[in-house]
Amino acid sequence: MFKLIFKVIKVIQSDDSPKQLAWGVAYGSLLGMVPGFSIYHIILFLGVYLFSVNVGMTLLSYSLFKLIAVFVSRYVHLVGVKLLIDSDGLQPFWTFLYNLPIVPWTKFYNTVVLGGMIVSVCFFIPSYFISLNLIVLYRKHLRDRMRAKMEKWKIVKVLKGSKIVKLYGKYTKVKDAVKFKK
Repeated sequence: MFKLIFKVIKVIQSDDSPKQLAWGVAYGSLLGMVPGFSIYHIILFLGVYLFSVNVGMTLLSYSLFKLIAVFVSRYVHLVGVKLLIDSDGLQPFWTFLYNLPIVPWTKFYNTVVLGGMIVSVCFFIPSYFISLNLIVLYRKHLRDRMRAKMEKWKIVKVLKGSKIVKLYGKYTKVKDAVKFKK
């Protein structure tokens, strides 16, 4: 759990665009709320790579939303039941979709899968804007304070004084200098 939290903090503190990170959270919500693995997930993973989306944040939010999906699956199932079973007017539409060549591979005929798709699509744009605002607020108000506090920790001072960290610092400076010469 702590590794996940540290990875999230590391990704948020990176210099990636807040929009890329927020799109990563939004795509992670689309992927994580739908159980199992189907062509739906493959298409969305392709979208992550085709568009300018932070892959690390997508994978982190995917695992977070998978965890959330466990707790809300009962309600997602109810959404799927309402759409698949209780709505007689939609039966011809579901039959049409089921008879298409690729669409059944999305497993939409499962109430939890369909409910997860609908819920995740409904929260796609709100999750983008909420995460974008949270990332911008974090970077504006907390990032520099947290770095300053961490600099005072004894373990950080010990690590900065170690030979390995100094060697790594020299290596990255040389590597950066080579980049600038090109």
